[in-house]
Amino acid sequence: VQRAARISQQIRDYAGGGACHVAPLDLATVIGEMRELLGSSTRSAVKVEFDFEPRVPRIVGDPSQMHQLAANLITNASEAIAPKAGRIAIGIRQTTLETDALADTVTARPIPPGTYVELCVTDTGTGMEPKSVRRMFDPFVTTRGLGRGLGLAAVTGIVHAHEAFLNVKTAPGEGTTVRVFFPPQGQRQAPPAIIG
Repeated sequence: VQRAARISQQIRDYAGGGACHVAPLDLATVIGEMRELLGSSTRSAVKVEFDFEPRVPRIVGDPSQMHQLAANLITNASEAIAPKAGRIAIGIRQTTLETDALADTVTARPIPPGTYVELCVTDTGTGMEPKSVRRMFDPFVTTRGLGRGLGLAAVTGIVHAHEAFLNVKTAPGEGTTVRVFFPPQGQRQAPPAIIG
């Protein structure tokens, strides 16, 4: 029953229909609360590193969905490394995106230039072909032998619900970097885009 409830919640998150209780929050504090859990959720051969920039602006978000977002990204990164040893880096920083910096990014729609709070998860895993990147956030799609293919689909729903933007950089043999850009509190942007 509990497993079914978790799957149902992930489907609701993907569809954008999950309960969302937003408030101003410090993303570094919220994710920092999960340091021990995130570290223990990976295999012992995978080292998890944290790099949080100080004095990052607050965002408007749901803490529980931020927990789920981070957990799903870390789980996916760990599975991409298996069965080898590797490293996952989790970073939070303030970043300013300029028009020129986005010119080479293939997007569903461009990210508006401006200041964002960036959550970045980088792994030293196998990386992906372009065709896999295009489908990685589709529900019930997984490149692993096990799994439901709902974790990254739920990430999509959470990103949309928070008017955030998603960027993926990857190549076979070069690992994967997933970056989520949240508008700072008071600077909510236009409807979000999922980009790869």
